[in-house]
Amino acid sequence: MLEEIKSHHLNNKLHHAYLIVAEPETVRGELSELCADILGASAVIGHPDYWSHACEFFRIEDALSLRQAQATTGFGSRRIFVIEARSVGHEATDALLKTVEDAPEGKHFFLVTPGADSLLPTLLSRVYRIDAEGGRSYEVEAKKFLALSSKERIVAMERYLPKKNATQEDKKVSKRTLAAFVSALTRELHQEPLTLKRARALEAFEMVSGYLNDSGAATKLLAEHAILAVHNGK
Repeated sequence: MLEEIKSHHLNNKLHHAYLIVAEPETVRGELSELCADILGASAVIGHPDYWSHACEFFRIEDALSLRQAQATTGFGSRRIFVIEARSVGHEATDALLKTVEDAPEGKHFFLVTPGADSLLPTLLSRVYRIDAEGGRSYEVEAKKFLALSSKERIVAMERYLPKKNATQEDKKVSKRTLAAFVSALTRELHQEPLTLKRARALEAFEMVSGYLNDSGAATKLLAEHAILAVHNGK
């Protein structure tokens, strides 16, 4: 399920922060083996450059403990921090964002949670998202989407919209999916040289991400706004 991260490691392109959307126990063994490989160790248990924390609800206290841990000096050139949580508090998300942004090169964070919809859009835009349970990578989808023509993007965006007669739960899932996709688009544009047009597109994406957290917002209108932002930013 984590083949994409393994590929990043083998090609020396490991991202500094990953969001793995999955139940923690479903990827724990595979992730531990991957982390050991990254550290050049036979196992992570007891390794001085490996830190992990598992909980049901990731609170501000947990985020501060992580921040303190990553501030200490490691033994090797790389350090790994793994957080497993079924949900993340709002204040904790804000603190986690600051920790990820301030971390120097060589420190890698892995947040494993099935509750990605509880995370702030700003944090989602700073992490590489892997939907391990579905084998889905929004980064790959975002790259393909940006390469399409304007007309093709309109058709492609349909997959993120709720179907006719969709239930309320289906509509919630569509919003979460669109939010993840917009976050991936944001990260892709961040990797390109910043221009005035691109800066405006990024502002539009941030606005769309914010409204997607509003239960009353219309998903179709937000999707159309995202398409327009891509058109204006390219």
